[in-house]
Amino acid sequence: MLSSDRAYPNVNSQMEAWKYSKIENFLKLKHEAHGTEVLAKPLTLPEEIQSLLEPGAENIIFYNGQSKQHPGGLDLKIDDNSKSTQLNLVYLYGNRIAGETRPSRINLKNSITVEGRASLKIFEIHIALNDIEFSVEQNTEIVTSGDSKTERAKCFWLGDDSYTYDFENIEIKDKSEFTNLVIQMGGKWSRIEQQAKLQNEGASYKSLGAYLLGGSGHCDLTTNIEHVVGHTNSEQLFKGLVTEKARAAFSGRILIHQDAQKSSTSQLNQNVVLGERAEADSRPQLEVYADDVTASHGSTIGGLSESEIFYLQSRGLSKGKATEMVAKAFVDDLAERLENENLRLQASRILNRGFQQYIQSALEDS
Repeated sequence: MLSSDRAYPNVNSQMEAWKYSKIENFLKLKHEAHGTEVLAKPLTLPEEIQSLLEPGAENIIFYNGQSKQHPGGLDLKIDDNSKSTQLNLVYLYGNRIAGETRPSRINLKNSITVEGRASLKIFEIHIALNDIEFSVEQNTEIVTSGDSKTERAKCFWLGDDSYTYDFENIEIKDKSEFTNLVIQMGGKWSRIEQQAKLQNEGASYKSLGAYLLGGSGHCDLTTNIEHVVGHTNSEQLFKGLVTEKARAAFSGRILIHQDAQKSSTSQLNQNVVLGERAEADSRPQLEVYADDVTASHGSTIGGLSESEIFYLQSRGLSKGKATEMVAKAFVDDLAERLENENLRLQASRILNRGFQQYIQSALEDS
């Protein structure tokens, strides 16, 4: 985890944990910390952003890290009294002054606690309103416990001149369940880092990820899942579409402790690289110190399935249309793994927008 004051001079790309990312590019940014804005009233969402959301959920809106309901960052506690809760967390970034292009840095610190028999569904989107350079550093603590069920879809769509460092520390206790989908689209430099611990028997964690990159964007997804005790379950699936001169990197580590007998885990990273200059790196890691577990891991890097494209062509589709459908279905699969219908619809809309912006043109040129 980094610090908002950049007080980590020894962090560099020579370190194993940062081998796929030039962290120096982030640390050397001369962005001034964005000052606290006093929001006199809740912000109204632009229509194009409102169209991404499903009705029926409460909207909590942040502008450059500030919200009238949650000044200083999200502090959320859901318990038995809340029962079932649906939220849209909308983080807007930009500058209200016309013509102002000064880069800024936004620091976010969030806390989410879900207890008892509560059910929490979150759609979280980070989106830029202006095409200016800026950086976001977000630190989120998540704790689930009891028999609670949490499901979230989180998307970063911040423009081609954005820098993002997102860190999550997740504790899954008791028999709670957490499904966590992260979507990264575009951006000049981004690192999304998740650390999750399954602390008690019956705990379950599903970690999903999709990344769509074009231009010269760079995305590093780093995960660390620990099975501390036995009879715990984790599932991890990350998929990426990388085009033009973009580069993606996935580094996933699953650690099963010696006392975590009867645990089950699976990890898979799949990448489709479109274009000769696009690049994807993958490093799945499995460390098992217990002798009675079910565990698997793997990764693939390549092109689209020629057999699937041929099959669709045999049904009368053009090669271009068939290729587009196969590419889109590749990442849409992740949205379908969400149980909540509203979350599925919202995640699917976001993936479709990203596909149109970063992937479709590359398919047309191929």
